[in-house]
Amino acid sequence: RASFVAALAKLLVLSPTACRVTQVINQHATGRRSLTQVVGVDVKFVVDVLNVAVATSVGLQLDAFGSASSAVLVTELQSLGLTGVTGVTLIKGAATNAPPPPSPPPPSPPP
Repeated sequence: RASFVAALAKLLVLSPTACRVTQVINQHATGRRSLTQVVGVDVKFVVDVLNVAVATSVGLQLDAFGSASSAVLVTELQSLGLTGVTGVTLIKGAATNAPPPPSPPPPSPPP
């Protein structure tokens, strides 16, 4: 988890505290292979940013890691000790979750 967060933070030029892994799920082989053989890992993560503009930029970068720039992410993950990583597949595009707008102030009391 720490290496994944460090790689993301470095490539996104963010503080490592802005990235966090929320879930890791082992993907096991199917068919004739042993069901205990892990063939991949799904990593769900969150990147906290300051505003919608930064979220849009980070989202575009993350989407690129799932396609054209995946080699950059793989190389960074390997350099941080995840040597078994040979590929990255983005299974869900980046999504933005913004906090709800603040509540309106209470009405003024009558005169």
